[in-house]
Amino acid sequence: MDLPDISSLNYSELHKLRGQITERMNEMRDTGITQLRATIAEQAQLLGVDLKDLVPKKQRKPRKKRGEFQETA
Repeated sequence: MDLPDISSLNYSELHKLRGQITERMNEMRDTGITQLRATIAEQAQLLGVDLKDLVPKKQRKPRKKRGEFQETA
């Protein structure tokens, strides 16, 4: 795939292009995630496994108490 020559674009045009690229990447990611979830769910069903058993729930980090802060070195 040949990349387009963007050297002649001004800032406004580059900014617009960046927005379009970001939007397209988000669409592709969302579509890919949806397809992957559907595939995993289908395979789990074929194997007779509950989908919740395949994907462990994230453990939450404990909240810091008010007034506490971490010193950085």
